[in-house]
Amino acid sequence: MRFSLATAGCAVVISALLAGCSSGPQGSSPLLGGSTQPASAGGHFTMVLKPHMMAKAKSLYIGHKGKLLTTLQLMKLELAGKIPNPMSHSLMAKQIQYVEHHKRPFFRSITPDKKSAGGVAEWSSMPDYDYLLGQSKKMTTTVGDIYTAANECYEPYMVKVDHSQNIWTACDETEPDFYAGVQEYASNGSYTATYGGECPNPPPGYIACEFWEGYGYDSAETSSNVFLSLDFFETEFCPSSGSCGIEEGGGFLYWPSGEPSATPTLIGGADCDPLCEVFYTDADANGNLWFDYYGYAGGEYGYGVGEITNPTSSTPTFVSILNPGTMQCAGGVYVSTLSGTQTVNALDCSTRKIYTFTTGGVEGNQLGPVDLFGEPYGLGFNSTDSAAVNADCELDWNNVGALAKGTWSPRKSDYEVSCLYGSAYTPSDK
Repeated sequence: MRFSLATAGCAVVISALLAGCSSGPQGSSPLLGGSTQPASAGGHFTMVLKPHMMAKAKSLYIGHKGKLLTTLQLMKLELAGKIPNPMSHSLMAKQIQYVEHHKRPFFRSITPDKKSAGGVAEWSSMPDYDYLLGQSKKMTTTVGDIYTAANECYEPYMVKVDHSQNIWTACDETEPDFYAGVQEYASNGSYTATYGGECPNPPPGYIACEFWEGYGYDSAETSSNVFLSLDFFETEFCPSSGSCGIEEGGGFLYWPSGEPSATPTLIGGADCDPLCEVFYTDADANGNLWFDYYGYAGGEYGYGVGEITNPTSSTPTFVSILNPGTMQCAGGVYVSTLSGTQTVNALDCSTRKIYTFTTGGVEGNQLGPVDLFGEPYGLGFNSTDSAAVNADCELDWNNVGALAKGTWSPRKSDYEVSCLYGSAYTPSDK
């Protein structure tokens, strides 16, 4: 039995709670209904993995005799489309070629369990080698590092810094379940916790989760919850009697803050209507989620920006802010705050421009382009919102924007890298 998303004309709530708005049984599924508008022109198709492909990917991922594969082997599976991957095909091929011909770098600065991370002004992620790199104020010197693989976090993509200067990263793979999760580190770089992806709580009417796979690249933290965006998930929920039901699509997992061992809850949209894949995310002061996604609306597939209001309530609401096809590429989302005013920023990694919105969804002026060419990902703002930073995975440097002047400049660090991906100031404006 396969559940379907609430029909387009239904109210903006979980389909499980609205009889008559879902073609599945009442109380069956934690799927989002939502409001969408006709999509604008543009966009291109991206692959959504299906169950038989995911099962094959899992067997490949575990590897020979139950041993985990190397990060390079995982990257090759991603290039082949057997495991989800956020980069363009050409950029992933470039990273694989680099890693095949270079040894893992060794940084003679700090490690997670030694010394203080004093002097770090910005954190960048280097997913190909499982590092978070602490940069000096000018972002020309590496003054700290966190080797996330030492804590069973592989391919850390995005990185964020909260109001206490704790460091958060989304891991595309974590042990022991081999799927995406969120890790927290203290301001001095010491490991704090892993919120691991696992079978979520079953929805009303179901008593067990029998199966889970999930892959994701970003996280959002509030005072109450920790969220993980899901590029793709597949899960099987079973009732007390009758057939079990399989769900797949894009969405979110979330945990109560400070409870990494708690069973997570799933917010999902299945069957690519409206959400096919969720990429990068952040939360506003009201706890609402903002994210870029690949989806479908009005006969159009493409990239857009969405919001989920009241995400942890019984009726989370999906609203399309930029309709599918408006953006060419999902590059990162960040909610900045200046003098109490919140602004949602969404980066298009193809045009290299940043869309801005009020938290009411009103579009403002675009920022950028952050590069004349390249493939930038991630966004971070400093404590005064006078500067923003993002990383360019293709050009291997950080871009720093002087927001008052509207100018952007590259900052090349003192090391040779394969790819910088996420970026976050410390302290940030959170």
